[in-house]
Amino acid sequence: MSSFEDSILDRIDRGGNPVDGHYYTTNEKFNTKVVQPWNKIRPKFTNFLPRVPEDNQGITYSLAEQKKDLTLLENFEKSPDFVQERSEAAVGLEYVMMEGIHEYDWLGDAAHVTPTNKHDDYVNGLDLIVSVPHPHKENEYLRFGIDTTTSSEQWVIDKKLRRTIGQLKDNKLSTVKYFISDESGEREAISVPRFVVAVSAAEASNLQVRQAEKDKSLVNDDIQIELIEELEEQAAFAVDQLLSQGDKSVKLETPLEVRRYLDDHLEVLETSSVMMEYAAVLNYLGDLRQQKTLGLKDTTHKGFISSSLYRLQEAV
Repeated sequence: MSSFEDSILDRIDRGGNPVDGHYYTTNEKFNTKVVQPWNKIRPKFTNFLPRVPEDNQGITYSLAEQKKDLTLLENFEKSPDFVQERSEAAVGLEYVMMEGIHEYDWLGDAAHVTPTNKHDDYVNGLDLIVSVPHPHKENEYLRFGIDTTTSSEQWVIDKKLRRTIGQLKDNKLSTVKYFISDESGEREAISVPRFVVAVSAAEASNLQVRQAEKDKSLVNDDIQIELIEELEEQAAFAVDQLLSQGDKSVKLETPLEVRRYLDDHLEVLETSSVMMEYAAVLNYLGDLRQQKTLGLKDTTHKGFISSSLYRLQEAV
């Protein structure tokens, strides 16, 4: 091969797609209107090769290091523990979420979203990165990652959630190695809070069709409420779990309870930078609820993902 880029294009994954992670659905209109534009901005391995002359646009990785990552990807795909969720609905949902956040303001009109490189998708378990105005720091962005799924298999979802629980136990965030800032274009390696978003295959397929038709009613669709609530409950779970590591007597049931506790005990945020990040996401979502006049949720009823998180945590 004449170049590293040629070698990448020569290596095809099991779905018949280049190793950078471009996927398509059978809905050609959705592919043209939604999928292709997102694939154009998906971070590529070659974006991170050293430049001559230097472009001063952030980090780069040597050819040798990137080859190690490609080998890691190959080994990962061959592992018996590897779950390749690439059904029609699953592929579409990743793009549906990005388009919904970008085009229909599901997470606010100031939210940015970026697809992940295949390394961060498969190895680090994140499909997309959301950047929103930081609720506590002026002129800064708060970032978090989302792992989407349409699986109805409980064990598949549990596998994703165990990753979240493991990171919380270790007081860690998720790593994103190949990130390109949507705001500045700078190449970065970042650490972010991790969330899982589950949507049924039927709903994901319906959203694909509507987005392909540029359905403007999606701005006010119930999917944004479901999305906000899933993220909110997981952020509250994360803060609750991190708090209980320091004080077993703390047991908070709802996002509103967590917010009120933190309002009265701001000093606890200084004990964990991870807790601080999840709390910031929780506060951003609370502010977003107010803006969208959805009200503040105060119920002990938990969504499917949050219920699964608590079930898995109790089983540990």
